[in-house]
Amino acid sequence: MNYAYEIRRQAEAAPRAALPVVASALWKAFGEGHLSEAEAEALSGLIEARQGVFITETPSSPPGLTGAPRSRVGSRPRTDASMERRRRWAASGRLPPGLAARFTL
Repeated sequence: MNYAYEIRRQAEAAPRAALPVVASALWKAFGEGHLSEAEAEALSGLIEARQGVFITETPSSPPGLTGAPRSRVGSRPRTDASMERRRRWAASGRLPPGLAARFTL
């Protein structure tokens, strides 16, 4: 049985909704050693072309926006009470309190 021919025939005849099943059969046959790497790559390309999967460049920023990205709003509070609370929470862990105080802002 010529697996490459059968999978190619199925990939060309199958509706788009059934192509994932064909791709699964392709990789199963490849895993069992019935297809060479070159055949599997060619058939995979055929299936992807039929599915309409194209790798496109993603835009770096949404259209209409330019310049540097905005900084995040709502940073952690810097009041004395919040800093003491953070130090107390850090000191309740495995570090000694003096050492933990150095690692919290």
